[in-house]
Amino acid sequence: MIGLKKRIQQLGCEVDVANAEMEEVKCIKETTEQELKGYELQMALNEASIQTLEARISIIQDEISSVGSQVEGLKNEEEASRDEFICQMFDLNAKIRLVSLTWTYVALTGNLCIP
Repeated sequence: MIGLKKRIQQLGCEVDVANAEMEEVKCIKETTEQELKGYELQMALNEASIQTLEARISIIQDEISSVGSQVEGLKNEEEASRDEFICQMFDLNAKIRLVSLTWTYVALTGNLCIP
């Protein structure tokens, strides 16, 4: 009988130890689950942030493309203006030469009528 009481006490102690270990494991499990939820929340926030940044990058790339097209248009416009200016300068130069030749002819001949 004494042996059985000791055995019951021993088993009771083992049950208490096992229960304490189980409580500790439950606490660890609960803590781990909370950490996991925190990590999942952080991951969701990071994914949302990534999507926002990707959308922003896309908008910026579209703006860069638009500005690039505008710059190209301005370059073409500048080239056309430059070419037109050069043509006008050649025409003006030809007129100046004609006036110069006319005055030279008048100065040499004294005749205001040009043949």
